[in-house]
Amino acid sequence: MNLYEYQVKQLFKDIGIKTPAGQLAKTEDDAINAYQLVGPEVMLKSQVLTGGRGKAGGIKAAAAEEEVLAVFKQLTGLTIKGLPVKQVWVEEKLQIEQEFYVGITISPDEQLPVLIVSSKGGMDVEEVAREFPEAMAQCVIDMKYPLHDYTVREVLSQLNFRHTIAKRFVPLIQRLYDIYLQYHAILLEVNPLVLTVDGELVAADGRLAIDDNALNKYSTVKKLAVETAQDTVEQRMKKYGIDYVELDGNVGIISVGAGETMATMDLISRQGGKPACFLDFSAGVNPETIALALKTVSLRPEVKSILINIFGGLTRIDKVAEGIVYAIKKIGDIKQPLTIRLEGTNAELGREVIQQHGLESCLTLQEAVYQSVKRGEI
Repeated sequence: MNLYEYQVKQLFKDIGIKTPAGQLAKTEDDAINAYQLVGPEVMLKSQVLTGGRGKAGGIKAAAAEEEVLAVFKQLTGLTIKGLPVKQVWVEEKLQIEQEFYVGITISPDEQLPVLIVSSKGGMDVEEVAREFPEAMAQCVIDMKYPLHDYTVREVLSQLNFRHTIAKRFVPLIQRLYDIYLQYHAILLEVNPLVLTVDGELVAADGRLAIDDNALNKYSTVKKLAVETAQDTVEQRMKKYGIDYVELDGNVGIISVGAGETMATMDLISRQGGKPACFLDFSAGVNPETIALALKTVSLRPEVKSILINIFGGLTRIDKVAEGIVYAIKKIGDIKQPLTIRLEGTNAELGREVIQQHGLESCLTLQEAVYQSVKRGEI
């Protein structure tokens, strides 16, 4: 489950991390009141449960009441990745000296939290890793112990941070890790973390994704789930036993099992690609759910290539193949190139079904990933 930016910033404030002064606006009057509170220069930020708001035109600056009203009307008329903008966060515009990135996510290799810090914030983290690897440092966090000062300092030392900056980063990162643990997160990002011209560290944006398995177990998470409830794509998919997560790349992934999905994403990244989203079948595969998954991925404009990677143990792969053929016929014209990899029970029969209908399949995951990344570049 993803949280809205304003919710994440409230969690930051509660634990002592500075954020820009701001207020949520659902009406034009709200927007004007917020501007009068935090102006004269403000940022208006669409509140939707997806990434890529800036690229979609969902974040704008304003410096007068008339401009605030015009931008508010513009933003609330947007639909970003299928989600209508119904509320806008209005916050003070920061005077920026430097932008950083801080994130905590799950290492697919270690299955442990990994801390990632970059001296280049405000950019896509995968883009930084590809173009400026020297500007990024990371370490796996051993959950048996607290996140010690020296562990954070060691990461920061790789980036040659000034001592005065590094000294202030340490408690901030430790507080972020506290939030990560308390809310059973699978991803926590501050991008950018801003150093202002006044020398303050401010979380200018925040992203928090919570493990769905924690939603009904912990009171703090339950409360946030109620506040966030709306008919998102993720929630619609969940009704059919499909875990759906949006990312910021160009390769859409349809897979079975968390481990297989994570391995697929990791290989795509190593090949220089970027996952745009993944759909993981947690409650079994059938023709209708395959059709739903394939249609959902194909409708995303940023998806340039689709990879179907199904490894079936109890699931018969020949039936999966029949489901894929059914889905393609039902949907009709799929504009993106499709790469298929099938393995498991009756896999050879499944590949024959695919071939008989004029489709191709790859024998290995490595080959399938290579093809899907290459096709996504066209």
